Amino acid sequence: MSNLSRLKTKISAADPSILNELPTLLEIIDALLTSKPIPADLADRLDAEGAQQGVSLWNISTSLRPSLDSSSENYRVFAFLRLTGYLLIEAGMEPKPNVEVTKTASSLAGCDELDYAERLLMRAAKFEEVLSKSQDASLERSKAASIVSYFSTRMEMEWRRENESVAYHMLGKASDNALLCQLSSEDIELLASKTLDIGKSILKAVSPEASKDINSQPGQPGPEAALEWLQRALLLVETASKGGTQNASLRRATLRGLARAHFQHSRNNQSSLDSAEETITELLADPEMKPEEIQQLRWMHLSILKRRKVSNERLEAAFKAITDNVSFNEMNVTDILQEIGVLADNRPLVSALFKIFLERAIDSENNSGQPFVTRILTAHMFILMSAPDEAEALDSTRASLKVISKNPAFTLDKIAATACQSLLFQQGGRCFQTKHYLQAADWFKLSADSVFEASSEANLSKCLRKTALCYIQAGKYALASDAIAKCPGSEAATRYVSFLCAAHQGLEDDAIQAIADMATSPDFDRKMLLLATKLAHEHKMRSLLLSILEKLLLTLQSSAALETEVEAMTLVRCMVRVIVELLNEPNAEMQSSSSRYFHPTYTNWWLFFHSHLAQKSASLITKDVSWLWRIVYNTAIEGCKSWDAFKVAELFSLAHELMLLYDRTTVATSENELEHYSGLALFSSICCRVFGLRNIGENLDSTEVRKTLRNDIRNFREKALPRLSQTQGNTTKLGSLVNLSFVLEVEQVCCLKQWGDLQRIMEASLDYRKDVRPPR
Repeated sequence: MSNLSRLKTKISAADPSILNELPTLLEIIDALLTSKPIPADLADRLDAEGAQQGVSLWNISTSLRPSLDSSSENYRVFAFLRLTGYLLIEAGMEPKPNVEVTKTASSLAGCDELDYAERLLMRAAKFEEVLSKSQDASLERSKAASIVSYFSTRMEMEWRRENESVAYHMLGKASDNALLCQLSSEDIELLASKTLDIGKSILKAVSPEASKDINSQPGQPGPEAALEWLQRALLLVETASKGGTQNASLRRATLRGLARAHFQHSRNNQSSLDSAEETITELLADPEMKPEEIQQLRWMHLSILKRRKVSNERLEAAFKAITDNVSFNEMNVTDILQEIGVLADNRPLVSALFKIFLERAIDSENNSGQPFVTRILTAHMFILMSAPDEAEALDSTRASLKVISKNPAFTLDKIAATACQSLLFQQGGRCFQTKHYLQAADWFKLSADSVFEASSEANLSKCLRKTALCYIQAGKYALASDAIAKCPGSEAATRYVSFLCAAHQGLEDDAIQAIADMATSPDFDRKMLLLATKLAHEHKMRSLLLSILEKLLLTLQSSAALETEVEAMTLVRCMVRVIVELLNEPNAEMQSSSSRYFHPTYTNWWLFFHSHLAQKSASLITKDVSWLWRIVYNTAIEGCKSWDAFKVAELFSLAHELMLLYDRTTVATSENELEHYSGLALFSSICCRVFGLRNIGENLDSTEVRKTLRNDIRNFREKALPRLSQTQGNTTKLGSLVNLSFVLEVEQVCCLKQWGDLQRIMEASLDYRKDVRPPR
């Protein structure tokens, strides 16, 4: 061609306009192949020496061949350049047997220009016939090379035309021993390379991925055909190595393809697995293998072992060899996780593999695997969530978490910890819904493991609370107490669960304390008290119930709504009834500590009632206070039969205080009647304490009680004397009480050995008798 430098520049620079030269090349080729005259407009573009131009085109194409991809459009230009060069050489020189024609045909076949390749091979067939008949001994080596090149090119052609059997027949002709012994090692290796390419193409077509392709054609060659091609390729490589040189990379590529072929063929013949494993063992022993090639062989070895269904121990060893040499990146981690996922039905093996991979990620060099720990752990959890055996899944999860916890240098970050925690929490929720409470408790307990310490305190508390609730549902109250004791923070929900644990175990004091703590929590909700009331009532824990009712009453003190008033008084009535039931308990301990029940309660009532007095809404509670002092007074009278004297004294004192409160809240009342009962209540409280002191004897406590009692007796007289002078009825009874008060005071003074006060008391008694003595 006239402007070879321009064409060469375009090819060297991969100029897209090079494709514009293709029609020109095709016109020249068609003219040369058909022996037609070259058009005049093309003839002037050819130099006089066509053969020299052909050599130049051939050399250009040869120098550019390694830089071109056979699948690109530029490769077609290369092939046609080579064809044009060859035809120009042929037109300008005497044809002699050579291999250029087959090389050119091979280039055309490489870009699927089969028609041109076929036309060129028809010429090559003539050369092959001439060479076969030639008796020139000097041409033996070139003759053999040309014949083998011809048959190998025919082999490529037939393979591309999907005539696999004809192509294999051509391979047989090309690999004839009589021809091979005349060839150089390079020529044999070229034939082996072509054979390897065809074998790999067949192998790729029969792979599981290719079988899913909707465009795959039926009747294609199977694994047996791929195996035959690759075995012939290996035989050719070994033949070439007898010449003294060996292409190690070609041999390794052939052995890799052969191992894959044996593996594919094992679907029909299990014995092929032995051959595949032997081939891989041979490759692994090659010291020149690159690390990435060795890793690929390890994967292949693992696939072979899986198909052979070997023991879990051998699979673990093969998998460990892979993970020990893996480079941590997204693609490699994904491949390993997918491989483990395929084995999901073999739960023990999957757990062992995840443990191996997790350990490798945590202990990886330069911590390159640590960013993938969360992904590995969550992948393991996802598989475990679908496990039919919950116990096995729990054990596997514990083992994975233990792997992380035993490396103090590594901790999960907050996001990772929360993600893993959520998965475990959800699994616990599923078990809880199906009423498998102990299994649910185990999952919730795992979600609060120490490896998740980076998670928020609220999450840890929630997990431990759910653990305790599951144990409560299962009746394991001691375990529930242990779980809730580990719960951080002071949330109201945590205190409520503590209350449940104590209540179910009958630990009433602990339950009362939990209620008190709950009521002081910042996130306290009175609905919790309503739920607690029900549980306390069901378990007949009156002291606990009273404590809960007190807390409920306190929550109502800040509100002035009418509905709140009604609810508050209802609570007060309930509390009174509970106290009465408590005081009727035959238990001696309750009898001796009655003040613990109604003194705190009375304080709350007092605050509640006086808040209404301050708000000038006393009329709303008048009726309830009247009911209250009467019930307390009557209860005290009933208690005189069998209760402890001090307990009864406290009840009478309470009744007296309530009467005074009632007097402040009512407008219309019988003043004489109220004063009468108020005085009786106060005097009865004094008498009960006197009787109680007579029973306990003298001690340090009794001394203090007597001093207080003496002051109360004086207060009684100070209140009674003015009433005595104004009272129309009940004079005799009230006067008798005043007389008795002098006697009781003298008794206390004597016990206290305050002898100096006796004369004053007696003089006061005489003065009183003079004042109240009726006239004669």
